[in-house]
Amino acid sequence: MPGFPGRAQIDEHEHQAHHQRADGHHLAHDDDLVKILVFEDIRRQDNHDGRGGHTHEKCEVGYIKTPADNIGHVGDGQALGAEFELRQSMGFISESLQALRINVNLTYNSSSIQMSETEYESRVDNARVGEEIEEYRTMAGMAPYLVNAGLYYTGGQEGFSQRLEGGFYYNVQGSTLAYVGVADRPDIYTEPFQSLNFNASIKLGERQKAVLGIKVENILNEDIELVYKSYNATDQYFERRSPGILTKLKLSYSF
Repeated sequence: MPGFPGRAQIDEHEHQAHHQRADGHHLAHDDDLVKILVFEDIRRQDNHDGRGGHTHEKCEVGYIKTPADNIGHVGDGQALGAEFELRQSMGFISESLQALRINVNLTYNSSSIQMSETEYESRVDNARVGEEIEEYRTMAGMAPYLVNAGLYYTGGQEGFSQRLEGGFYYNVQGSTLAYVGVADRPDIYTEPFQSLNFNASIKLGERQKAVLGIKVENILNEDIELVYKSYNATDQYFERRSPGILTKLKLSYSF
């Protein structure tokens, strides 16, 4: 990540209530499952002795730093999340679809953390016309929502289908505070990146010791974007990258 003079940075210490899942290979053989509305309420409060301790073992201290100095500890924080997860075989439609599975995971996050006195005063001093500054802001790195979904085939019981596995995997997260602004520098957010990937593999040979795999990443050809966000202002790019569509082929052999 490129630096920016005078721009505050957040260490990887502000708690994230939920981890993003990977492409979902580990879900391929899970039993059918429906999980609804799992709440997580996390609170953190700095000790008054200035050491930046915490009252919950999962939660850590967040620091706001500039290249010149540490401008203070953040204050109390709270995160609340809700999750819905579905894993289901398509066998209920037809017996021939037993090996075709779907996975959907939806997560909602709400977070707030009290700004340090220095950060708060900086925001007040640089507020735009009509902008009201609250004492709390969203935690850095906490996405407001996460969506993960997959449609995959786990292999049949016999013949050619027994050798084949593959699927499509999709994930996206909402606009997320990545870097906290300081003085007249606005906050920087990562914009939603809709990731759609395809993975497939087939076992070759009589003994099936050779495996040919293919992976296609970023099928939707999305761009990675970080933008400055400010009150009543048009978003401006901080960083924009076009990773393009990437295709990988892999051939492996087990002795």
